[in-house]
Amino acid sequence: METPKKTLDLLILTEEEIRDQMLKQVVQDLSEKADVIGKTILLLLQRLNKMSILEALADLNTPGGKK
Repeated sequence: METPKKTLDLLILTEEEIRDQMLKQVVQDLSEKADVIGKTILLLLQRLNKMSILEALADLNTPGGKK
């Protein structure tokens, strides 16, 4: 019969290792949903264009544009 362990083997990550894991997860999530994200951005831009928001932003960025 095995004797019970008296200590726990814990894996303690540094803050840098935690950030690296989080970044890897974000990149993985984005790559898995790239088509949905692309479609969402396209839809958002189309709606902004219909509302003339993109044109207004372009005018603000043009010297002598409508302000």
